[in-house]
Amino acid sequence: TGQLVAPFGSTPFEDIVSAFREQARGLAKGGADIIVIETMMDIQEARAALIGAKEACDLPVIVSMTFGEDGRSLTGTSPEAAVTILQSLGAAAVGCNCSTGPDDMKKVIEIMRRYASVPVFAKPNAGLPQMKDGKTFFSMGSDEFALKASAIADAGGAILGGCCGTTPSH
Repeated sequence: TGQLVAPFGSTPFEDIVSAFREQARGLAKGGADIIVIETMMDIQEARAALIGAKEACDLPVIVSMTFGEDGRSLTGTSPEAAVTILQSLGAAAVGCNCSTGPDDMKKVIEIMRRYASVPVFAKPNAGLPQMKDGKTFFSMGSDEFALKASAIADAGGAILGGCCGTTPSH
């Protein structure tokens, strides 16, 4: 939703749950096989999304947070807190996407794996975004990305993908 949940924002928790419930119902009715909630910056919104999806359907739901270079979400949640909260609410897998390149994400995945009873997944960017001539680009090529993704798998990442800056060759 992009809204901060009350009391930090103005939107009540149940309103956020309701919005995600409606979206999940539509996806399930449309034939989805799985619900993926990703790029969550706030654990309260991630909780609301997961609860709404679980109330709407019986599909597996996986949830992904974003973590900065400091290893915390935008609103300060640690990887161990995120995985503990989300798996306890019924997430089929928990992970991290976007926000960083593979090196920083590997550190987050190592932490999550220690606390996870569900599969952990990672979808890093192809490095950190850079600006050149007014355009955003990612400098990490597919060979380097593959090597770093292998290291993430060794750290406990059971499901791997790519986010910003990745292409089919990645």
